[in-house]
Amino acid sequence: MPIGSFDQGAGDRGLSTKLWHGLNPDVIRNDPRRGMFYLDDFLQASDLTADAYVNGRQYVEATGRVVLADDEEFGVEAIGGAAATDNQAQAVFWPGCVVTPAAGRTIVMEARVKVDTITTGSDAFVGLGQATIDVSHLTAGAIAASMDNVVGFWSIRDLALLAGGIKADVSATTAATGFVDGAYTKIGLRINGLKTLQFFQDGTEITNTIADTSIPIVALRPGISNGSDGTDAALLSIDWMAIGAT
Repeated sequence: MPIGSFDQGAGDRGLSTKLWHGLNPDVIRNDPRRGMFYLDDFLQASDLTADAYVNGRQYVEATGRVVLADDEEFGVEAIGGAAATDNQAQAVFWPGCVVTPAAGRTIVMEARVKVDTITTGSDAFVGLGQATIDVSHLTAGAIAASMDNVVGFWSIRDLALLAGGIKADVSATTAATGFVDGAYTKIGLRINGLKTLQFFQDGTEITNTIADTSIPIVALRPGISNGSDGTDAALLSIDWMAIGAT
């Protein structure tokens, strides 16, 4: 999945050019001194109903489910609550991809996802969370109390999608384009040292005024979670997830 010379929105399965500028996956893969890059295209996926370590991923569930979306091309996995029961949820983490924001370091994460079966909203999270916390990122209509250091995108109990950072329980957010039932969107974040946070959706940067004080300076790992909001048993499908750091 090489970086193209331009982006064509959510329909373009490639990494977003502007988001990944200056962080070349091919160079990093061939020279670990340049940093770290990992892309999970979910060509190896499994149906799960319990906590598990599978294919380099850690799954944590609260009566949730993981299903292989075998009606789609190129490997897609879907996660969500097992029913339209409040707080039923499933999370997937990549424990081998831990990164810590630091001066002079660039961290980028991006995923192509969609949410199905939503009428009132969804409890969904895509981003980086505190590496030592093994719970779904969202619970009871809010970021989980123990997950007090995150950077990413989340949707809580409605169709709106927020992008932001939380450092030691203090949050700052900006609005992204909300999920549309059954439609893919590419969402990504970029941490530039300890100076700025950038957020991209479908290859276009989202204007934000989030201060550097919202950058959590702790070990973070990529994670995606989805759960029922008490009305919808929405499924969040993951086409791919990529993370890189210099």
